[in-house]
Amino acid sequence: MKMRRGSYQMCDYRIIFSRSDFNSVYYPYLKENARYLHIYGGAGSGKSVFAAQKVLYRTTAEKRHRILLIRKVARTIRASQFSLLKSYIESTGLKHIYRIKDSDLKIINTVNGSEIISAGVDDREKLKSIHGITSIWIEEATELDYKDFIQIDLRLRGRSLHYKQILLTYNPVNSLHWLNTKRRKNSTYIRTTYKDNKFIEDEYRNVLEDLKHQDGEYYRIYGLGEWGILRNLIYQPFEIIDDEITQSIRGKEENSEEKEYVFIKNPDSSFFGRIYESKKTGEKKRITEVLCYPPHYDEKIYGIDFGYNNPAAVVEIGIKDGVYFLKEILYRTKMTVQDMIEHFKENGIKKGALMYCDSSEPGMIEEIRRAGYNAKPADRSIKAGIDFVRSRKIYSNPGNININREAQSYVYQTDKDGNILDEPVKFNDHMMDAIRYAVYTHGRKQTGKISVF
Repeated sequence: MKMRRGSYQMCDYRIIFSRSDFNSVYYPYLKENARYLHIYGGAGSGKSVFAAQKVLYRTTAEKRHRILLIRKVARTIRASQFSLLKSYIESTGLKHIYRIKDSDLKIINTVNGSEIISAGVDDREKLKSIHGITSIWIEEATELDYKDFIQIDLRLRGRSLHYKQILLTYNPVNSLHWLNTKRRKNSTYIRTTYKDNKFIEDEYRNVLEDLKHQDGEYYRIYGLGEWGILRNLIYQPFEIIDDEITQSIRGKEENSEEKEYVFIKNPDSSFFGRIYESKKTGEKKRITEVLCYPPHYDEKIYGIDFGYNNPAAVVEIGIKDGVYFLKEILYRTKMTVQDMIEHFKENGIKKGALMYCDSSEPGMIEEIRRAGYNAKPADRSIKAGIDFVRSRKIYSNPGNININREAQSYVYQTDKDGNILDEPVKFNDHMMDAIRYAVYTHGRKQTGKISVF
């Protein structure tokens, strides 16, 4: 985007967006006013970038907007939509017009009164309290259930100076998803691929092109942006449970002889599960059940997959009675080792924490070690590592967006005849690698069988 003298007057500012800043496939949709604008397709196609451009175009050229950024989990907005909008504003001539409030993920146009706010589907009370929305951008829309979308659609109502629109950006992973099966009136669909993105880096283009030779269905979805169904999953999707410290008590039916206390997590006790109490005698019986992440672990380890152009991935793994509980710590591009170390501090990771790292980067491991962390090279064995991870009981939580997404698309390669190979498709696997490094290396270490480098 470039600031030039032009046709849109806003107080003392006249602003246009240069056509050269857009991929040509998207530019005709800059003023598209359908209520539902689906921007979907393959990886690297610039979907989210165009959505950000359209949001900034509207909040710059049109006054008194209140545009809502939405994802399934609120805390993932900062590193995705908000970060993208912020970087555009800071790298262009729009910086002097917008005020960015990092604390509450809010962006305000100080000239025309437009604003951009954020909310997650996981915070239903906040979502219900938001009024006066003029448009919505849903990133990674496949994360949402159809009921989630209906509730969001209901928020977009009332009078507005301008057309109301829901922007949806996503990859078409599963042809049975409601985004494909429940098509609505007044919808416009834009399907694009990496071939439509003139700004894509050559290295990433080559990665996408290579998918042709690893798995045809994978390339059809992530390369060509077509709806499909991924088969040959390496892991069954991790069971997702709550990670919040809460205690829920609910009564059974009125005519029942007992009431049910459901302890999702009880900080005052090592027990977590269900407790049934007789209404007549007060007698209690306990059924141990994993309903939520435990309040304390026997040990805690970390897995690290380094990256710069690709995302750096860091996972925290709590181990309790041989069961593994995953927590996504970092999933971000352009991260140096020093950036990662600062992120460790911000997330309260203590010095001396045991970290299993990609052993192909010994210099980075040493840098983390010198910062006071117990960083070790991981065993990078793929087949043995996958087999070991598959033999463990592993839980994830709703906030682990990238872990859950990767697990649902982590598949084995196939040959030209469709035969399954023992090698994973090398794409969108950064969290999967980090998890394998930690779980496998730590498990092998405990049995005294470990080899690295």
